[in-house]
Amino acid sequence: MIAGKRLRVCHVVLSLHPGGLENGVVNVVNGLESEHFHSSICALQQRGEFADRIRDPAVEIVEMGLRPGNDLRMPLRLARLFRTLGTDLVHTRNAESLFYGLLGAKLAGVRYVIHSEHGRTFPEKPHRALVQRWLMRFVDYSFAVSARLKEDLVREIGVERDRLDIIYNGVDLGKFSAERAGSNAGETLIGSVGRLEPVKNYPLLVRALAEIPAPNRGRLVLVGEGSERGKLEQLARQLGVHAQVNLTGHRDDVPTLLQEMDIFVLPSLSEGMSNTLLEAMAAGAAVVASDVGGNRELVEHEVTGLLFESNNLGQLVDALTRLQTDIALRHRLARAAADRVRQKFSMQAMLARYEQMYRNVAGAPRP
Repeated sequence: MIAGKRLRVCHVVLSLHPGGLENGVVNVVNGLESEHFHSSICALQQRGEFADRIRDPAVEIVEMGLRPGNDLRMPLRLARLFRTLGTDLVHTRNAESLFYGLLGAKLAGVRYVIHSEHGRTFPEKPHRALVQRWLMRFVDYSFAVSARLKEDLVREIGVERDRLDIIYNGVDLGKFSAERAGSNAGETLIGSVGRLEPVKNYPLLVRALAEIPAPNRGRLVLVGEGSERGKLEQLARQLGVHAQVNLTGHRDDVPTLLQEMDIFVLPSLSEGMSNTLLEAMAAGAAVVASDVGGNRELVEHEVTGLLFESNNLGQLVDALTRLQTDIALRHRLARAAADRVRQKFSMQAMLARYEQMYRNVAGAPRP
């Protein structure tokens, strides 16, 4: 790279619809020093709601309209886009973006390609694993957002271990504060934030709420939207807890909502490194999470939260009951979780790692 030139980075994603990966892209684009980096975003499918959270109007967000199935023209269209944007470095995220983004970058003569993995469901189809394993040989740098995800990729996809680094997500500590306004008048508020999709396993959380005796049940709030909304509403009615379950849909005041939650639950069947789990910890909620993906790297059982075996209803009910009845335990876990986020998972630390990564790959000098 030429000294003094801004590095032009194009982030390739499927969309900017609400999600953990997409939230991370927004944080990186908003946080990179504009004096040294110029960002653009290529949404292979649609822009999505999170596009409105990009603060700099100079950031180009291009929608490609990708439809289901293989689009053999997409790499050519991406090559034209990269040339038009003057892209120096393409950063693809997860498999679909890699398949199209890497080929487009090579056709356009883009010098540097970075690929990152943010979470997926295994097992992968053999032919897709073979294609990804081959394509990964042509990227300049790749990383996963947790050590557990890295090991899954090595085992399930066959990616060479030394080709994958680890860069953890970060939280804006100024936005997600552990300072709490007060309690919920004796009623425990249990909550979660995420897409209402099967991988998030929210039916398990609704069933767990129904298992708790009515006097100690509390309320459940699920923040997010998705294909399982109708199923969750029907399940709550069937179990007789519809009055205690609130599905808010997509909300823009997530930091405030997290501060109101006494207990945050992440019951996912699969995770990379959950941004919402980090945010809940930073916001001072006591957290309960399934022992999948990178959750164990965030939550130390009985120290910064409680873990339960994936899809184990009994263990989830026990964890919720403990935190509802033992207020001292709840407060101790919440304080320890907030301290851990401040020490290791700040937004500033994450952005510093990203900026150094981009400079190292492109050979750009530090300012």
